[in-house]
Amino acid sequence: MGLVLLAACAQDPPELAVRDVWSRPTVAGPDVIHDASVPGVAYLVIENVGGADDRLISVASSVCGRAEIHVTHQMEGHMHMAAVEGGVPLPAGASVALEPGGLHIMLLELQRGLVKGDRFELELEFEHSGRQSVEAEVR
Repeated sequence: MGLVLLAACAQDPPELAVRDVWSRPTVAGPDVIHDASVPGVAYLVIENVGGADDRLISVASSVCGRAEIHVTHQMEGHMHMAAVEGGVPLPAGASVALEPGGLHIMLLELQRGLVKGDRFELELEFEHSGRQSVEAEVR
């Protein structure tokens, strides 16, 4: 009888779908000299179609030395960006968009310029779902 009660109380695991993964170019073309101090940015949508909450806790990519989750907010009439502490909550049954003007991924210490048409991998780490690699398109 105890096993039946445990099974009835267990939540469905999170089930995440990542879509619309893209980045902006950092250089105008392949012949432009790249400045590594110019950061890149990536956007995406995460859908949690499962039955349990999850959280995006970190991001990495081979195109940069480090990647951080940031949020843009308005303060005293000016736009500011700040790193997101503690990750991004992904409630069960909801979608979370990392998009211009809001949550986004900063690509810091770029190894190369990002040119329109390029593709690169992002590795997303989730609190419960583990790691998932996705491909970003520079557009």
